[in-house]
Amino acid sequence: MAGFELGGLIIDLVLVLLLGAVLVACIRVNRGLVTIREGQAELASLAGRLDSATRQAREAITELKAESSRVEKDLSSEVRKARALADELLVITEAGENLASRLEERLTGESRAVEGENGGEGPRVIHALREAR
Repeated sequence: MAGFELGGLIIDLVLVLLLGAVLVACIRVNRGLVTIREGQAELASLAGRLDSATRQAREAITELKAESSRVEKDLSSEVRKARALADELLVITEAGENLASRLEERLTGESRAVEGENGGEGPRVIHALREAR
């Protein structure tokens, strides 16, 4: 019987050692699960912040599109006004050049008639008008 009790004691001792090893393994697995749960909570928080940032970016893009559309309309209006003013300025410039040409022709014709009387004053006036243009 002593052999039987010694054999049972050895089996019990082996079982205790195996149970200890299982207990250590369970503690390690539990620590890993705790770390994973903490990481999972951090990941959920990060996903929430990412969702919030994405929502804000969409709102900002919508506002930016609306503002760019408004600015485009304003700019188009200003460009139309500028083109109209440029056209008007072109007409005014052409009218001024036509008036200057007519004055030059008139002064040239008169200067020939008056040149003899004024002693050559007419060509100086014509030259001054040409340089003013």
